[in-house]
Amino acid sequence: MPPGIGPGGLQAMLLADMPDPGLARVAEETGGGYTEIRFGQDLGAAFARVADELHSQYLIGFAPPKRDGKVHDIDLRVSQRGLKPRARKSYVAPKAQS
Repeated sequence: MPPGIGPGGLQAMLLADMPDPGLARVAEETGGGYTEIRFGQDLGAAFARVADELHSQYLIGFAPPKRDGKVHDIDLRVSQRGLKPRARKSYVAPKAQS
């Protein structure tokens, strides 16, 4: 039978092109961004939003205070309204070389 025919065929066909629902969660938890573009949406507008965000972001780095090989939480806050910080939730500190 061709796809989309039979019981549940239309639903299966529609869901086959859907992105994994966990992608947005993984992006959020790792400090990334997620943009979903659906069929028929304006690609130019979506790429413009991504480019705008890339041009207005900062990258902050630090040296871990403890080189203990353990997982440490990260808590990033901003004081200016309207800004949305993105950061991973934790990091693994490298072990000190002996």
